[in-house]
Amino acid sequence: MILLCRLSAKFLWKRIPLTAKSAAAELEAIWKVGKAMQRKDYDSIYSSLRHSWSPDISPLMQLVEEEIRRNILKLIGKSYSSLETEKLCKYLGCDPQNIQNIVEDNGWSIDGTFVFPKPIEEEFHDNRTQFNAFEKLTDSISFLEN
Repeated sequence: MILLCRLSAKFLWKRIPLTAKSAAAELEAIWKVGKAMQRKDYDSIYSSLRHSWSPDISPLMQLVEEEIRRNILKLIGKSYSSLETEKLCKYLGCDPQNIQNIVEDNGWSIDGTFVFPKPIEEEFHDNRTQFNAFEKLTDSISFLEN
């Protein structure tokens, strides 16, 4: 999910034995986020991410949330010439008070209730920490599976 590989996450979920799924409540909560991502139900994604995660899983789920927002911002920049602020809040799971900061951070403009996005330039960022976190999550799930 960190790498937004929803299909792979879905197949992984199907491979996990029912006993492991029922024994780990946090695993069920992680899959709740995955299901919401599959449906593109932004309200459910962000409400599911507000779960109180264990110290091991919390950094991974923060990465998931950051990656979702980063991906949505890129898509909005490519797809919209104008967008209602209310809709942008829904897509990003944020409060209307934070929209001004998001708009400024991305070099967009805002006029009343509309945001005027511009394409976001891709910047190179080191994915090694994300891959390490993903590897840790995979190891945890593999442990539960076996």
